[in-house]
Amino acid sequence: MPSHTSLPTRSREPDSILRKATVAAGTLRDMSSSSQIPFLNTISAVSFAIFGMVQTFKVQRQEYVQLVEQIHDLLWVVIDLSVGPQTTALLPPSMLYTDAAEDPLLLGESKYDGQTEAAIANRQKRSSWRNARQASEIRLKGLLCIFSFLFPTGLAKTEIDEDTRHAELLNLASAISACTLSSSDVSSLRGGSSEFSESSNSLLSLLPATPKIFYGRDGEVEELVATLLQDSPRVAILGSGGIGKTSLAAAVVHHPQIATKYHQRHFVACEAASTQIDLVHTVASQLQLDARQNVIVSSLAAGPPVLLVMDNLETAWEPTTSRARVEDFLSNLTDIPHLALLITMRGVERPGKVRWTRPFFPPLNPLSYEAAHQTFLDISDEPASNTDIDELLALTDRLPLAVSLVANLVSFEGSGPVLQRWKEGQTQLLSQGRDRQSNLDMSIGMSLSSPRMGAVPGAQALLSVISMLPDGIAEADLLQCALPIHNIEICKVTLLRTSLGYVDRNRRIKALVPVREYIQRAHPPAPELVWPVRDQLYKLLMLWKTFRQVSSPDCVARISANLGNLQSVLLWETKFDNNDVSPLIRRILTLDSFMRATGRGLSALRQNIPPLLERCTDHQLHGEYISALFEAQHYYEAKDMSGDPEARAIREFQLAFDPVGEVQLYNILATYHMFHTDNRAVGERYCECALALATEIGDFVGQGKALMHLSELEGMKGRFRQGVAYAQQSREAFGHAGHLFAQAHAIQAELNCAYRLGDFTRSAQLCAEARYILTLCGMQRSSFDLSLMSSEAESLRLKTEYAKARVIEGAIAEKSAKGNAPLEYAYALMNSAILDFEMGVDEAGVRQNLDRARPLLMGLKAPETMFWCDSVAADLQLRQGWKADAAAYYKQALKECWGHRPTIVVACLSKLGDVEHGMHDARTTFGYAVALLGYARKLLDEVATHHALRCIGDIFAARGDDDTALNLFQTAFDGFSAMGVYRHQGVCLVRIADVFERRGDFERATNFLEKAKVMFERSSQADKIALIESKLESFRS
Repeated sequence: MPSHTSLPTRSREPDSILRKATVAAGTLRDMSSSSQIPFLNTISAVSFAIFGMVQTFKVQRQEYVQLVEQIHDLLWVVIDLSVGPQTTALLPPSMLYTDAAEDPLLLGESKYDGQTEAAIANRQKRSSWRNARQASEIRLKGLLCIFSFLFPTGLAKTEIDEDTRHAELLNLASAISACTLSSSDVSSLRGGSSEFSESSNSLLSLLPATPKIFYGRDGEVEELVATLLQDSPRVAILGSGGIGKTSLAAAVVHHPQIATKYHQRHFVACEAASTQIDLVHTVASQLQLDARQNVIVSSLAAGPPVLLVMDNLETAWEPTTSRARVEDFLSNLTDIPHLALLITMRGVERPGKVRWTRPFFPPLNPLSYEAAHQTFLDISDEPASNTDIDELLALTDRLPLAVSLVANLVSFEGSGPVLQRWKEGQTQLLSQGRDRQSNLDMSIGMSLSSPRMGAVPGAQALLSVISMLPDGIAEADLLQCALPIHNIEICKVTLLRTSLGYVDRNRRIKALVPVREYIQRAHPPAPELVWPVRDQLYKLLMLWKTFRQVSSPDCVARISANLGNLQSVLLWETKFDNNDVSPLIRRILTLDSFMRATGRGLSALRQNIPPLLERCTDHQLHGEYISALFEAQHYYEAKDMSGDPEARAIREFQLAFDPVGEVQLYNILATYHMFHTDNRAVGERYCECALALATEIGDFVGQGKALMHLSELEGMKGRFRQGVAYAQQSREAFGHAGHLFAQAHAIQAELNCAYRLGDFTRSAQLCAEARYILTLCGMQRSSFDLSLMSSEAESLRLKTEYAKARVIEGAIAEKSAKGNAPLEYAYALMNSAILDFEMGVDEAGVRQNLDRARPLLMGLKAPETMFWCDSVAADLQLRQGWKADAAAYYKQALKECWGHRPTIVVACLSKLGDVEHGMHDARTTFGYAVALLGYARKLLDEVATHHALRCIGDIFAARGDDDTALNLFQTAFDGFSAMGVYRHQGVCLVRIADVFERRGDFERATNFLEKAKVMFERSSQADKIALIESKLESFRS
């Protein structure tokens, strides 16, 4: 047992401590970009934030420096762990969970809120800060004690000479920045005792190696190569299991002529993809694209000639429930003329909806005698004169997999004993009939009963576990599972030596599909072997669930690499006779939540929950299930929501005495009705229920969510000032809960109300605050970051800085197209169309994004967005001179939205009340402009208010009352100038110039036009700039 390492007490200069701690945090930040260990970037970001605050302190600074000193020590241990061999680049989920749960540096659960010394000047706040600091010191000391026990060599580094340790960190930082982190660099950090270990779970997909022992397929290779050199080839390699389809495909992929023609070649192993959604994700992962079919097709269509190999496609194609969708996916791929498609499938049937190249490539036959004989000799190293070989080959039916397995046996046992065992086993099959599959099964069975397997009793148990895992398993995960198998490393080597297992190109241990199927049929794993694997995988899921507010793409990637395994293990568990099914249901719900959050849709296991629930009396779980139904309302069918599920879920939580779950349900139901049933009154009632109950039980997170939803509701009603107030209260509640990331959501709610009030300065400040929090939480690339970017772009749009807003929307579209944020992607396309129209882009350019956005928004059940899509279409009609059609649309939308969609009402009145559009006579237009003014004042919408004043000014100018018009234009201009709304300033300046032009004061008119030109340049109004230049030219002439 390692000895306890006492914590050192050192006295150093504060500036020196801060400087060295900053280097440690920077090193950790740089390591996070190339490591698969979650939370490193978050810990480093929060460390920088704390160091920055401490640098500003003057009072009791030494006490805070001691805190930095402890953080420095902890950072050193984390760095040491992150480069050490025991990590194998994949720390155990239990350690990651403990570290994340206990680490005060993860400010997603911390009380530090970025206050400066000035903000805590009074005694009470200083006391609160001091208590928080002392509590953090205690937690840090606890963590250091734990690490000193678990990893004494790591913490011992804190005892060495400070200058030496600092120099080592500088060297490591330099190596990382230069991308030259060598084993010697890391070895020096660990006293030369180890080397840096590469990840065994790399998700980088490479082409499989060229088969090294590969005879008898020259004719097939030549035929396939000739076909693939044609235009738009589509070929299916068919045949029975173990016939050599994958090896043939691998050989063809590496053929020189194929490599010359196809600069891009992708080999996608599809055996773990059981549905069309899984298949899309598998292909997307290989291509490093967003897991959406249209993105994959678009990317391949825009690229160079490409060969796409889909190996073992039958796993996803054979189930009748997914066959049609798989065929649709293949059909879309084959619409790309420069894409060559090569699939391998068991059986003799090709997928439909694809125009396969003719003549069809025939199903593979067994090897010729000569090829099988040479393969056998190469593997077994037996002399060619051995007469037993011919008999053994005859018994294998010359199936490549069977030949390989038997040759492996012969290489160890000799041909005589193997032949004898084969004959003994064959007599058992005579009564059952003998075919090619039975011979393959016997080959596998004989490998299992071989002396090599018998000498390592745990090898068959390990194979039974691996056969349950279609994704295979990384070596690190295998070791961390703590399987009850003695000498598991020797067991693994035995499986590799007998060809029953192999290591794929992602360094995951797997079994071939025929071997997996045989083992699951004949030797399924014992429950005590499954539980450790299940627990290991579920800990990863729980790590994601518990700390999903702290971004960890590496954690997501690690779960994604095991998604097929999770589904396989949980499916097995559903068939296991267990009295308590509650944990299983929660595991399925968590997996379902992960799949939805990562854009994979629903887990197929969801359909197993209702019958399991019938065996469960856990009221809390029944409530959680119904809550999950409402959370996933985009996916679940109406039949899952029969009866009165809302009342039933409330009753379940009440019977379970779970008020926190009840609060969470109320908040979920509030958003469900606010955004998806369009019944905002019901949504508001649920918000009030959530707020009342959360306040009663002291649930600050529940309070914060309810207040944030109320802020959103007030914004929908057009009561933006009340929305700001609720958002600020929400932020305060999240602050009490120490939930920093949730505070960013509350800030966004306030931001969305602030820019509607015309307070663009405040909007910019709030945006900066929220972005700073995202940096602390490591969420810079999250879907919420995209949502925040959208709010920033909308603020810029209202300021009429269209070009800047368009850049942001373009970035959102690009990022969300490569991630899992379909709503943000659809909104970005729609907003891009709106901005393109405002900047004068032609109709084709506007409709390109509009037509892409509309079906996505319809599928996401976002009804309000349909107005904005239709509004852009009406704007295009107006531009083309179809004024009556446009006016009819705006009046219909105004009628439908009056009283409950204020932003839409404002948009319609703004169009109808502007004489510039010429949709009505002056009297009717004046009525709409006055209505806009009254409605805007009620909403306190400053932009709409001053727009209405300018529109009314146009009516007075048209009537010849230039004095009144001038006053109105000037008032509108002053308002727009105070807000910084450039385009509307320019319009007002043009109107003022027109008045002076009519009066013959061309000098002043010129002056105002020059100023208007600047405003139009800032708002990207090329057509208006051209008109001004033309008018100025006429003045000069």
